[in-house]
Amino acid sequence: MKFQTFDQVVDYAIDREISARLFYLHLAHVSTDPDLCQLLESFADQELQHQKKLARVKQGHFKMLDGDMPVLDLGIADRAPDVEPYPDMSLSEGLVLAMNKEKQAYRMYLQLAEKVDNSELKAIFMGLANEEANHKVRVEIEFDDHLMNSDQPDNEA
Repeated sequence: MKFQTFDQVVDYAIDREISARLFYLHLAHVSTDPDLCQLLESFADQELQHQKKLARVKQGHFKMLDGDMPVLDLGIADRAPDVEPYPDMSLSEGLVLAMNKEKQAYRMYLQLAEKVDNSELKAIFMGLANEEANHKVRVEIEFDDHLMNSDQPDNEA
């Protein structure tokens, strides 16, 4: 990734958010699990919010994110296998897929923050990285809860 201008950096980030949103919407559309479908649609909404934030950044509104907030890391995504999407995937598989996607987005924003010289833009990318890390933690918690509930004797998994 080599960027020449501020707009190229922000456009790249916007394109990644659009791609992530479309990915989640497509997977929700083909999913046969209603719980997974609902979860994927909520992730698509989060990606849309990031896209809107970045569009405002492009218009010169820099003070929107705090990139210095500590983020909890449960480490579940680091141990999760890669999962390829398919229509009949289980809720567990969908959660693993989402964890990995959020982890990738987190790393992308960290890399973008390292590549820019503009301190305001660096702070925005760090803020977006933190948001992605928080999304990953949310998915990790849901995954952990799902596994705990699926171990219950009255639940059919």
